[in-house]
Amino acid sequence: MENYDKKIAVIGGGVAGLSAGIHSLLNGYDVSIYESHSRVGGNLTAWNKKGCVIDNCIHWLTGTNPNSEEYAKWTEIGAFDGIEFHRPESLFTFSSGNKKLSLKRSSDEFFEDMLKISPDDEKRILSLKRGVEAAKRIFGIGGKDGDQRSTGVKRLFDYLKFGSYHLISIGSLGKKFKDPFLKKFICGFIGESFSALALVSVYATFTGGNGDIPKGGSNALCEAIKRKYISLGGKIYTGKKLIKAENEGENKVALYFESGEKITSDFAVITADPLSIYRKIISSPMPRSLQKTYDNRSIRRFSAIQAAIKTEGAVPFKGDLILEADEVLKKEFGCFNVLFREFSNQENFAPENANVIVVECFIPTERAKNIIALKENPRLYEIYKKRFFSTVKNLFESNVSPLNGEMIDCWTSATYNRFTQSVNGEFMSYILPPRFIPPNVPMTASGYKRIVIASQGLKPIGGLPTALNSGKAAAEKIMKIDGLKKPFGLPFKVKTVKI
Repeated sequence: MENYDKKIAVIGGGVAGLSAGIHSLLNGYDVSIYESHSRVGGNLTAWNKKGCVIDNCIHWLTGTNPNSEEYAKWTEIGAFDGIEFHRPESLFTFSSGNKKLSLKRSSDEFFEDMLKISPDDEKRILSLKRGVEAAKRIFGIGGKDGDQRSTGVKRLFDYLKFGSYHLISIGSLGKKFKDPFLKKFICGFIGESFSALALVSVYATFTGGNGDIPKGGSNALCEAIKRKYISLGGKIYTGKKLIKAENEGENKVALYFESGEKITSDFAVITADPLSIYRKIISSPMPRSLQKTYDNRSIRRFSAIQAAIKTEGAVPFKGDLILEADEVLKKEFGCFNVLFREFSNQENFAPENANVIVVECFIPTERAKNIIALKENPRLYEIYKKRFFSTVKNLFESNVSPLNGEMIDCWTSATYNRFTQSVNGEFMSYILPPRFIPPNVPMTASGYKRIVIASQGLKPIGGLPTALNSGKAAAEKIMKIDGLKKPFGLPFKVKTVKI
């Protein structure tokens, strides 16, 4: 690849930063990543504590079906080099009262299980199944072998079926069902307020074989991407926290770090939380289109209270278990459902005869802000975390079995605020509310044409695939600003059976 002898400074070594770096290297630029912590990865991380690996990120990864477009994009950045996958039989199990239902890998088995629970809901169940199958064909993962992609008129009808779910919320979809348990199941995974399109997408992704778990978890995936970046000549500098960015003349960017160091570069890609970028790093108003997504009260971004529990002996469930929150959790912590995730599918994540469970409760932004404020009082913050552990432990023991274990870590919105500089302690962008059309948010701020923003916070859904795509888009944006044709593309064509 021709070297254009121009430098790009990438701020942040998460998936967006690594993706931007790899694609820019492929385009011939000289790329350096500046990461505020001691290692790259961002939210794609795990850490060790009391002999256990605590994986904070991946519980399933979109893009593991070789026929999907996401698979090709992950392959471009080397994410799957040397990686094997655990293919669980179910994504999660929801339990309420004496009933349980699992989202199984087999779409037919999943919907048959729903029919067994409530034959009276047959019409609604089969309608939901048709929507899921339409989504799978749109994604190119349809059919028994997960390789069918609809085309032509069939694709139009699939879009109409799939798109109709964006007209209603998950809560409204749940209310269509007669059976009380199925109502709760529908709403139990990500909540009631989001577009039902999101739920159908999750069902389609997993049953289409496109949502598996990398063996070795988040750290293994991060290391694979990092190896690709370094193999292309990319450089990484850690312990570099950016505090300010400004133009230096017409064709350079000046970057100032907390250490007092200043560097100049031809271009910069900043991958931080948009609120942090516009409030602290650059002197430019937030684009109106992006500001509206923060002002819109129907839009919720993701934050959570999470804890890791080291248990003795076998765990009485497999994979992910979702329990309906009790009144204490709802009132004191703002949680409506509690997810328990065990890691027996990963080697060496816990000592012999032990396991590690990660507990996760999504919370609204106002709760997240309150926790960040509470962190200013260390004693009260520790009491709050211990109270959370005792409450979720009681919930588990009331619904499942005794939990013989100790909390070995707890992290909250205050942790994300400190670790990722997310102003409100969010770790993902937003899922669309019903009927909402996401705005087109510019990747460059007014007055800063050589600074490109590659944050998952600019677009809906968030998570690793959005970060992956935003990094690639940033590299393409720089090529456009530089007046160059993009020389890279997919390393292979996605092979699917057209129907």
